[in-house]
Amino acid sequence: MKNIDKLNELYSKISNPIDDDEVLLKLLNRFTNERELYTKLINFEKIKTNISYKAYEDDLLRENYQLKQEKLLFNSDSLGNDEWFYFNGFTDEKNLKHQFFINTANGMVHYAALSFLQACNKESLPYCFKYSLNGRDDKIVIYTTDDFIFKHLAVLKQIKPKLDEFSLEGIVDHNGKNDEGINEPPFITGKIDKWLGYGACEYKNNNLEDYHNNRNALIFSSLLKIDKTNDKNSLINLRQELVNNSALYNVDPNNFCFSAEVGEAINSLNNVVKKKKIFLPKCLFGCLAYNKNR
Repeated sequence: MKNIDKLNELYSKISNPIDDDEVLLKLLNRFTNERELYTKLINFEKIKTNISYKAYEDDLLRENYQLKQEKLLFNSDSLGNDEWFYFNGFTDEKNLKHQFFINTANGMVHYAALSFLQACNKESLPYCFKYSLNGRDDKIVIYTTDDFIFKHLAVLKQIKPKLDEFSLEGIVDHNGKNDEGINEPPFITGKIDKWLGYGACEYKNNNLEDYHNNRNALIFSSLLKIDKTNDKNSLINLRQELVNNSALYNVDPNNFCFSAEVGEAINSLNNVVKKKKIFLPKCLFGCLAYNKNR
């Protein structure tokens, strides 16, 4: 796996979402079906913003010189039943392994997407992303590969001040109220610098599956096996069920937002590093000290 040392560093910096009791408490509601749970995971509202930043939308289409009309190899967002706009510059979508989530205000989705696209074009980087104009916490989803993950991460960090400056100009939401600029990403994603979400790309029937669809199925099946009262035992039991069932959904048991593939590669790397360390027996230290004093 490429960039394994950098991935190991990123892995160590991103906290496991299900280690947070507040995250688990949000999951302990009595959800009657998977759609209801999915709606909770992304804070979904079927409300499209009535604000049109037409200039940014036109620029977005103009900048995207590699626009593909088809929807790639993605499975439909069946649970959210949402409308997505796709942009892709990768020739082989099956190499996509990682994704970043940006939860912008509804009114700055086009501007944020355009800023990312322009920065990628400037650096001659391929890109693959989708965005939604509905009210949800994963409005912009950026897909990337082992080769480009850290280049795309650098681009996102580079445009962050630009997005912050735009949000300070004042944005009005669909209710006529001031809209936040960049909010926290979906709560079951890994957090990078508090504003950027991370999640693994998952595949189903050789098609790229929505991250929240995949995790939703794992969470819902785990919830069916426990008593959902909001006490400490419920939190412990839910966390354990999520770990126990993780292999069925290709989820890393040690960090919920990573894939099993990445988790295994990092465990192998760390095991090799441990084996390379040389530990001298205590008696040898005494011999060395003796010889040094002679």
